[in-house]
Amino acid sequence: MKNAKQAGSSCRAEVIGVESRRMTGVKMGYVTFTAFGVYCADFINDLVNSEHCIYDVTAESDIYTLKTAPHNYPAISRKARTFGVRTKVIERGGIYFRIRRHRNRFGILFGLLAFFGIIVLMSNFIWDVNVSGNEQVGTYRILEQLDKSGIRPGIGIHAYNGNLAELELLIGVDDLAWASIERSGSRINVKVSERLEADEEDIPQSRPTNVVSELSGQLIRADVYRGELLYQEGSGIVAGDVVVSGIVPLPGESGEVSYVHADAVLLIETTKSVDFYQPFSVTHRSKNGRHMNNTSIVFLGRRFGGETQINPCADHIDYSERVYTPKVLGFPLPLRVLEQDYTFRDRVEVIESPTVAREQLDRQIELYEANFILALDSAEIMARQVEYFPDTDGVGALVRYVYRVNAAMKREIMIVE
Repeated sequence: MKNAKQAGSSCRAEVIGVESRRMTGVKMGYVTFTAFGVYCADFINDLVNSEHCIYDVTAESDIYTLKTAPHNYPAISRKARTFGVRTKVIERGGIYFRIRRHRNRFGILFGLLAFFGIIVLMSNFIWDVNVSGNEQVGTYRILEQLDKSGIRPGIGIHAYNGNLAELELLIGVDDLAWASIERSGSRINVKVSERLEADEEDIPQSRPTNVVSELSGQLIRADVYRGELLYQEGSGIVAGDVVVSGIVPLPGESGEVSYVHADAVLLIETTKSVDFYQPFSVTHRSKNGRHMNNTSIVFLGRRFGGETQINPCADHIDYSERVYTPKVLGFPLPLRVLEQDYTFRDRVEVIESPTVAREQLDRQIELYEANFILALDSAEIMARQVEYFPDTDGVGALVRYVYRVNAAMKREIMIVE
């Protein structure tokens, strides 16, 4: 039983070895040859027992067909002569012979060397600068600032200072709040974030706070969720006063206190007076039918074609731009295409009638109330008094408001240990 298992293992190992030789032959090359002679069987047995690797041995009549590696065939041929056996090559295959077929074609070798040399050389340069994250700020404006910092297609991969360029980009482009410059191969990725009108950040719940009033007025109602109320409803309050304290005394007479994250709604009734004015003479910007498109190419940090002296920030121009990287067969080219669109407008002065001016003034008042009073938290206009003051140039108005609003604002308590 043990001998049977050993024989089975030996058989499997032999099969695996033959498959390995066959795959190696397909990849690196093989020689198929025939052998015939009186002592051909002895010759085949000697090859099997020797270090010469043969496989795919077949026999038809007295002629044997074998395969071996190209470097083994010369030694096998010499050994065949010692047995009086004649061999003949009938097939050569594999990568070895395909490459050998072109061994005298030096142009192919030179082309391959030149190809890989160019790849190595080109990988030491920056060929693309990609900008992402910008919506209001034009891509070309960012690329212009980067060019001043030495970042442009065609520079060496170590020929720029990324940290310094980030600072110069934030200084040179006022509308950016954050910038990151990173290199990935031969591409520089520039990620930016634009400035936004940020709301007051919430203070973490783990930190103690007081609740103060943003406005001066009368405290109408106080809904306290955490903390200690320091004012009674109906009391007068000055902007900045602490209305709900985050320092809460503990029960008992120990005098100890606890610090909490105070939270409350403070409904304050306050007043405000606002002046408005609408002139009779109004200047409108109307399209005059003139429109211009301008296309140029940006390569190695320089702009070619489509140069124009038009200021895109001029008041009489509506300007937009588009920057993209052209591709050939799916591969991006080391250049950018800048498309600029200019729409020209004329300034037209129109004299409005007093009635129209009054309607536009009322519209100003409505927009102000919607955007600056009613947009506040829990805001409600309780009373409004309007006085109109027409003159020779237009009509003005003084509006006095009485309104209620949630004026609660959290302020962190700084604890010194």
